[in-house]
Amino acid sequence: MLNTYYLIENGQQIGPFSHHELMDRGITAEDLVLSPITNQWESAAAMFEFADYFESQGVYYPTRTILANFW
Repeated sequence: MLNTYYLIENGQQIGPFSHHELMDRGITAEDLVLSPITNQWESAAAMFEFADYFESQGVYYPTRTILANFW
């Protein structure tokens, strides 16, 4: 189902959650989330849909745009 995410917590899959429910739970960058877009488990930090959430928390992760200045 589109916009339905699952989370690994204490080694167990929990959910489903909406995008906003995960943010309300206070997900961390290291949390493993099952993306409805790719249907793969990824760290929350690797998912573009949570980038604004982490930036609002003061957490910035390297992106291709930011790293392009270093090459």
